[in-house]
Amino acid sequence: MPSTLLFANNNEGRVYALSTGSSAWREFLYLGLEFKKVSAVPHFMWSIGGDRQVYVHVHGLDIPIRVKEEAYENERWLPLEGFSSRLLPTDRYNFSSIDGTTNRAIDRIRLPSMAWQWEGDWHLDCTHDGQPLDHDAWTYAIDFPAKFQVKKAWNSCVRRRKWVRFRRYSAMNSWCAVAPLHKDPTQEPFIDVAIGGNNVPGAAPGMLLVWAITAHGRVMIRSGVSTTSPEGLRWTAISTPSGAEVSQISVGPTGLVWASLYCGRAIVRSGVTKDSPTGESWLEIKPPGNALKIVQVSVGTNAVWCVTNDNHVWFRRGVKGETAGISEDSAIGSGWVEMVGNISSVSVAANDQVFAVGSEDRALYFRSGVSASDLTGKKWRLIQCPMQLSRTSSMASLASRRSGSGSPGSRHRSLSSLLRGQHQAGSMVLSEENEETSRSAPTVNARHKPELWQKPAADSPPSASGSLTASSLNACSLAAGDSRKHDEEALCEKLQNVAASAPVQEIFEISGKHFETPLRNPRAWSPVRSVGSMVGTEAHPESDSVVFDAETSRDSGVFGEEDDHGGSQYWAECDVIWTGCSAGAVLVDPQQLPNWFNDTLSAGTQAELSQPWRLRILEDLKGRLSDADPAELEKYQLAIEMSSWVKSGEARVAKSHGTFEDCLIELEWVNASGSSGLDSGTLTILNPDGVTTKMQFPLSEITCVMCQSEPGCPRLTIHTPRLPLGSSLIRLQFSGDTDMEDWLSHLTSVCCQINEVHGRPSNDSVWITTNLGDVFVFDPSTLKAQQYKEDKRMYVQEIDLSATETPYHVPLPN
Repeated sequence: MPSTLLFANNNEGRVYALSTGSSAWREFLYLGLEFKKVSAVPHFMWSIGGDRQVYVHVHGLDIPIRVKEEAYENERWLPLEGFSSRLLPTDRYNFSSIDGTTNRAIDRIRLPSMAWQWEGDWHLDCTHDGQPLDHDAWTYAIDFPAKFQVKKAWNSCVRRRKWVRFRRYSAMNSWCAVAPLHKDPTQEPFIDVAIGGNNVPGAAPGMLLVWAITAHGRVMIRSGVSTTSPEGLRWTAISTPSGAEVSQISVGPTGLVWASLYCGRAIVRSGVTKDSPTGESWLEIKPPGNALKIVQVSVGTNAVWCVTNDNHVWFRRGVKGETAGISEDSAIGSGWVEMVGNISSVSVAANDQVFAVGSEDRALYFRSGVSASDLTGKKWRLIQCPMQLSRTSSMASLASRRSGSGSPGSRHRSLSSLLRGQHQAGSMVLSEENEETSRSAPTVNARHKPELWQKPAADSPPSASGSLTASSLNACSLAAGDSRKHDEEALCEKLQNVAASAPVQEIFEISGKHFETPLRNPRAWSPVRSVGSMVGTEAHPESDSVVFDAETSRDSGVFGEEDDHGGSQYWAECDVIWTGCSAGAVLVDPQQLPNWFNDTLSAGTQAELSQPWRLRILEDLKGRLSDADPAELEKYQLAIEMSSWVKSGEARVAKSHGTFEDCLIELEWVNASGSSGLDSGTLTILNPDGVTTKMQFPLSEITCVMCQSEPGCPRLTIHTPRLPLGSSLIRLQFSGDTDMEDWLSHLTSVCCQINEVHGRPSNDSVWITTNLGDVFVFDPSTLKAQQYKEDKRMYVQEIDLSATETPYHVPLPN
């Protein structure tokens, strides 16, 4: 399975990615823009920047995003002029779409934004329905709505030809600003954004849904977002119930939308389908308790989780994402279930796996045990992986002061921190003042060399990746940056002189977020002229080719460590204050978890086993047992006299040589350790309803279990000669070889235990081989030992004759 990414952001606004195929966090290359919230689906991430504007990031695509623009040139035949571009008033435009309803004048077709670049010029498409055309590429018809033909006929009154031009999304692996709602971006900034809808039932491949919340509490949806249009077209306001001010929103993979209100309730958007992506109406959901308020929600496929104001996490049962668009009950669920743990935020993946940020330690946790049958999971597991830090991060300064000889145990955080009281959580919560801090210009570190984002050619100008990421520049900040230019250059020169002799830590401490540099083209990527803006400017290859670098790998420029000549990236283990995570792009197999927990579990287990209270209790127990009289202990009854387990599954059954029927099979094994000490078990074959029984018999009646598979039909045959004639041969057919081999192993194991068959066969054993190559052995010495009675000095076989009628016939196998 290919690797997927879990995204998270810390209290410094840095974005990190953790791959399922790796065990270390990788920081997105920092170029001066901090982020408050991230939301992701595979290869596409939307976020809220420190300037409260929306940004989009496209990454990890092996195939570039290319879109073909088409325009049809139409002409009509006139008696005196021949074919002319002068059309009748009732005709379509001279350049139009294929159906003629849209004006597609070539000189008016512009790039959607600066994130796109033309590939070549307009050229004619010289094929029509697979047939080659002449060099002028005209096709003919009697009228425009008619079917066009390759050859000109005597009644061909109109003709048309198709002009095509390709455009490519060139801002890969870069942050791009999305057009704001107003010309002044500060008039109505954004506070939350969510992306999902990549698995809407019946929708066209590539469809995506992006919802956002503004500071005025309005709900907005970005229309036209898809895998071929990452930035979408425009913002559309969605009305909310009267008095409902939305504070946070979440979109599931199937398009299900939940939002939390400032009043503590939640609202759900009903009717979200492929034909109506905006939905139809809102449904209100009450909080889990009277004194509780919902502060955050996260939507998966069949699961919805929320966090309340007391930092408790809740699960919403009864949610069905596949039918949420057509069923209100499936969209709103049936009730809340409280989970254990103190959580500040939660994120649900597309396969309903759950990730969360602790409210006290701000660590990242994974909910283990989540499956389709148990969506609530078992327990929270701490994710603790080394970090890739940039020199511009304050955490790097903390990590550099740590001793390299520290043991993993010294960095272990106990899982019990999730269960501590809320009164202790306040000390770890990020202050609102720091969280609201934003910059109007990007800041760079003195050690962050600009050649990280330059082309290899020495004479090429700086790449525009810096411009792409610093899309929130204002003119005032640029002017202020120019006024400090000379002071910065002098200070940078001092730092370079000191770098040769001073330790890395000393250089790093004096370098920080104190320098602002103007961008090469700030107007092109300001929020007003940003990605998706209707006033976006076309990028010209002659003047703006350096803005985009298409000759890059799929992850080039995302993390920046491949070109880290200046040493701005390094690895360390440190405590991170996470503020949020996004699991929409990660796919974790609960049966094969990534290597994110091994170190944590070993360190945590060792720490718990060495607790003083545990050692004291063990010593007391040992002392009490040493003083006890063994004769007195025999008077106590066993705590457990009998244990059992049940294995169940689906199969098809046929008696003797009859037809196969669907069924459920259950294997029950009872291990008795009491006075009897006899093991037993039963095999039950049920009807598909799971209630009525087809047949049931003890495992002691089985004499042989063998494989009789045919190509594409994994089968087992169970021989029970002592059962009635119609049931002496039972055939079971399974859906796959794995299930068949599993059941064969279990049945063979329990039958050997019941018959006390173990060890090396005796010399008198009988060996046979089947046509499939399976080897079977019968050891008569085991049967002799079971049937021989010392008191009677003879072999005895007991036959149960209760509830039987005469005459009674029973075979006597030898």
